[in-house]
Amino acid sequence: SNHTLLLVDGFQITRDGGRFFEYDQLPLDNLDRVEALRGPSSALYGSDAIGGVLNFVTRRGEGPGTARLTVEGGTFTTSRAVAELFGGDDKVGYAMSVSRFEQADGQFDHSDFTNLTFSGRVDYRLGEHTTVKLISRYSSSFQETPFNSGGTLTAPEQEGTREDDSLLLGFELTQWVGEVVEVK
Repeated sequence: SNHTLLLVDGFQITRDGGRFFEYDQLPLDNLDRVEALRGPSSALYGSDAIGGVLNFVTRRGEGPGTARLTVEGGTFTTSRAVAELFGGDDKVGYAMSVSRFEQADGQFDHSDFTNLTFSGRVDYRLGEHTTVKLISRYSSSFQETPFNSGGTLTAPEQEGTREDDSLLLGFELTQWVGEVVEVK
């Protein structure tokens, strides 16, 4: 993933070419599609896109208002719960989700992992040629690891932990000025 630019709805979420991005911090809840641009794209996106671009596009709310709750469980005391709310019409659309993933007894001692994520998107049509899009994404995770940075197994009383919090807020105003030209 070195030098791959990562975007959520067109907003950059990495600043180092994706080198240190942890993909476990980006749950796929409320995701519509992933757009991939292979190969060097630095002329369009800057030096972070030497290896390509991945754009994670969140779902636009459509149809009647719907609420959904999903609960899952698995081995290693793994659980996942997702609450979603989405809907919309030609004028406004909304899609929001809150999820929690937890693995309490991992394959190794001191390998617990917890992730809490909120994702939201609201689209509003101001006029015939003008739209507003608001997106938000918050992720908080906690991970224990039985390995130190050198890759060797440490004694249980010396396990490492990592806590990450990330917040993305985005606002986009789109004005169509002709049949082919779009200004953002």
